[in-house]
Amino acid sequence: NNGRNGGVALAKSGGVVSDSELVARAGEDKARKEAQVYKDRYDALQTRFNVQLKERTAVCVILEKKMKTLVDRVAHSTFGNAAVDPQTRQEVEVLQRLIHASVIALKQSESSITDGDDAPSSK
Repeated sequence: NNGRNGGVALAKSGGVVSDSELVARAGEDKARKEAQVYKDRYDALQTRFNVQLKERTAVCVILEKKMKTLVDRVAHSTFGNAAVDPQTRQEVEVLQRLIHASVIALKQSESSITDGDDAPSSK
């Protein structure tokens, strides 16, 4: 204890480090460590977001380019065919509407995600 600052002083090159300086440095170190934890969490979430966005885009492409095309072909061949059971024709129509609606919904939600201000920015 050195009487002048009311606490223990440590010698450093060119001066003395007071208790308050030690406390301040410890607080800065703790703040830096906490900031790094939050940055690491943010980076992990950013990576996860980017992967899920790519997966979502892939699902949309599969639905639109493969499933929609296939269902449209099946629908076209069943609508003019008198040999096709009416219930089968109706189920094909329902499937066709579901696929079309899913593609539209995915595109709309994807565009709101990528155009929105609350979406994380891509690195």
